[in-house]
Amino acid sequence: MPDSMKRPNNAGGIGAERKQANPGPATLRTVRLSSSDPPLSVIFDLSGPVMFDQHLDSGSTSSTLTLYLKQVTPGSSVSRHIVFDKSIFHDVDINSDGGGTKVVLNTLPVSRYAVVPLEEPPRLLVTFTPLAGPAAVNPAADSSQDTPPIGPPPSDSDPGSP
Repeated sequence: MPDSMKRPNNAGGIGAERKQANPGPATLRTVRLSSSDPPLSVIFDLSGPVMFDQHLDSGSTSSTLTLYLKQVTPGSSVSRHIVFDKSIFHDVDINSDGGGTKVVLNTLPVSRYAVVPLEEPPRLLVTFTPLAGPAAVNPAADSSQDTPPIGPPPSDSDPGSP
């Protein structure tokens, strides 16, 4: 694991009490936003199950989630820089080395997030909760108007698209 990803006591990943064998090499096929409106989740389509480390850096103006996908290589059609610029999402950078792939996802400030591994087909669903509620999802919205609440994030059974 690169030094930039090393942290004491894995911050939210699989802890010592839940160690598992690495499932083996996989390919990152696509990175996309969920189909919900507004999208609050990013979906990583994979060729198989993966192990990963994760770390969230939150500031007053932005958040950055770093995922290190172990034994994963990006597919040839996956761009190394993807601009989302939709909802709370800004962009994503994808870099790989001999041990895996580092994905850096930049968003508006978030208060919580979850990385949910899905099996059929293999995916990682990464769901975020904006720090300031619905107004943060649409920064151009006039805060003096009533904004309807955001619905729950997509369920495991409907991660955004087939």
